[in-house]
Amino acid sequence: MDEEPIAQSLDLDTALQQFSDNNQEPDGFLLRLVVFDDEETDISPLTVSIEGFCLTHDLQYRRDLITDQQGRNYTVLDIVGMVGFKNLSATLKKCDEILGVIIKSAMGMGLQQPSQAVHFLWTSLEEE
Repeated sequence: MDEEPIAQSLDLDTALQQFSDNNQEPDGFLLRLVVFDDEETDISPLTVSIEGFCLTHDLQYRRDLITDQQGRNYTVLDIVGMVGFKNLSATLKKCDEILGVIIKSAMGMGLQQPSQAVHFLWTSLEEE
């Protein structure tokens, strides 16, 4: 019998502890925000604030535009922090706190709630 895996929400520190227990400690993270981008809503307050946040916190920033099959445009904002395993929890919690304020402010100006995802990153063995 193949059972479907059960999706479970884990808090950040529990997830990082599981990585550590399995000797798979990530070196960094990719935080991706996807924002509906139409001509009626100015997303520049959000994108400029996030870019400034990244510059002041030594995080990498990338912006891209994608279009779905229905012709809707989305802006993709990637924030990458290769901060080392020991700094992951504190850095991600700080990102969450500051981005929460930025996103709430942007939503107050008419922006739709962005989709958010966090992925953990490992450097390759050749880089060590």
